[in-house]
Amino acid sequence: MQSSGMERLIKQQETHHIKNSEKRVLARKNLERKIRAQDLARKLKSILIKKVSLKFVIEFSSLN
Repeated sequence: MQSSGMERLIKQQETHHIKNSEKRVLARKNLERKIRAQDLARKLKSILIKKVSLKFVIEFSSLN
């Protein structure tokens, strides 16, 4: 009987033991990646708000 891809992945994962220090490093990298993504999202949001508000001001001033 053939095993599914998921079963093979689980078997591969079980053979390699991850040390606590490796877990801490991976957790720190994931946290840094998450913080960086949040920071970039915040910057992008502020840029988009500025562009939209500027476009609104230009269109509103051209109507008057």
